[in-house]
Amino acid sequence: MSFSVSKAWEATQAAIAARPADYALLVAAFVFLPNVLLDYFTAAPTEASEVLAQLRRPETLAVNLVSILGQLGVMALFLWPGRSAGAAIRRAARLWPLGILVVLAFGAISAAGLAALVLPGIYLIGRLFTVLPAYADQGRFADAFRTAWAQTPRAWWKLFFAGLILVAAFMFVALIAGIVTTLLDPSGEGLVTSLLSALVASLFSLYLAVFQAAAYVQLGAPEPVAA
Repeated sequence: MSFSVSKAWEATQAAIAARPADYALLVAAFVFLPNVLLDYFTAAPTEASEVLAQLRRPETLAVNLVSILGQLGVMALFLWPGRSAGAAIRRAARLWPLGILVVLAFGAISAAGLAALVLPGIYLIGRLFTVLPAYADQGRFADAFRTAWAQTPRAWWKLFFAGLILVAAFMFVALIAGIVTTLLDPSGEGLVTSLLSALVASLFSLYLAVFQAAAYVQLGAPEPVAA
């Protein structure tokens, strides 16, 4: 099935504009606040080795796991527009344990492809771009991967580059936020730095999750399962 990046982006913007408070609640609870606490109470890394060490710390892993819950909730809200934010959170909580495995499997498959050669990694990332919304919709591990693979034989390259553009855009926003923080908080250790960093992370998580769900729907999502 053909895929239009512009239509998926329009659907993303329309969904967020229609229910800003509900989406804000989800990302505030599961992305923004955990990131604020992590950034405020842990020392900022200054060297590459420290960055890698911080990524392996239990508190960083915990924040990343909680953010998966938030992404599942955002996707559930998009896939079932009639449900409340509370219902989306409850569904996300039910799917969360296996959702962690979905994300880990996606990461492992993509990393293996990138380790072999760059192109296979890009291909696999594109082919499995809709795996998390497929899981949020269907609630079944194997079916999510089968659905994502079936949806993307022609659209994988558009999905990969759309995701890459989104990442680049938010990296630019993060750079601007970093400049602003440096002006307002030269030490880089205050609350302003933590708030701006968490805000950028929250917006990225929100827009990526909704865009993935919009792509999943546009590419012919199966009939929705019972909420």
